[in-house]
Amino acid sequence: MSIIKEKAMHSEVTEMQTKTWGARARDWAEYQEIQSKPLYEAILNKCNIKSNNTFLDVGCGTGLLCQMASNRGARVSGFEASEPMLKIANDRVQNASFILGDMMNLPYEDYSFDIVTIIHTLAMTRDPVNALNEISRITKRGGKIIIGGFGKPEDCGAANYIRSIISLVDSPMKMDPFMLSDKSELENISKTAGLSILSSEQVDCPWNFSNEDILIKALLSPGIAEMAIESSGINKVKETIQKSVSNYKTSARGYHIPNKYLYIITTK
Repeated sequence: MSIIKEKAMHSEVTEMQTKTWGARARDWAEYQEIQSKPLYEAILNKCNIKSNNTFLDVGCGTGLLCQMASNRGARVSGFEASEPMLKIANDRVQNASFILGDMMNLPYEDYSFDIVTIIHTLAMTRDPVNALNEISRITKRGGKIIIGGFGKPEDCGAANYIRSIISLVDSPMKMDPFMLSDKSELENISKTAGLSILSSEQVDCPWNFSNEDILIKALLSPGIAEMAIESSGINKVKETIQKSVSNYKTSARGYHIPNKYLYIITTK
């Protein structure tokens, strides 16, 4: 199924995300997105998806979570601001609908979905409460909204890498992927958006890379790394990555970076 562009509102957000997150979308799909698979499995198991459930992943990236939900029988949709990533998702998942646009204005009817997920995205939005309000609007009464992302920095070996890369970015924008890593903060924002908390869970999501070449490809693939490259140059970014994760090199010359991710399940 082709990407439906005409339903989405193009904006500075989609242009920026296409430029940054789209720069190395293939590497993200092949090497980095898979690192979140334990989180996705935990969420899908907890939601007990049925074959008639309508499922939307907001900020779906290159579509791994959509693919996993589709494999369980859900009727899947994906929404993403980076066109190159969305093209990969579209190729990856059969019988799914994908739309390009800015999540602050979702082009779906009220009460459209049984389950909506937003993973690793809410902490990077300019207005998390309004983003949740918009997601709530398109979720059916009694439906589930699942919010996930990094756990506390002290529980994430990736924190040093992320903060080191952000320090190389010359931008007035405040970027903090750990803004909602505390469960109480995430629950407070959800409640402010009128949602009720059903459950929460931490999931071990170690990042594993078999060698340094794959590590570099994976950790250069996020949009924030592309922004760092634009500001500081690729050699400086590669050097910073290597230094930031040096403690996690294994005896087999691969890398094992332990992380805990957090998700909460909410309802309207």
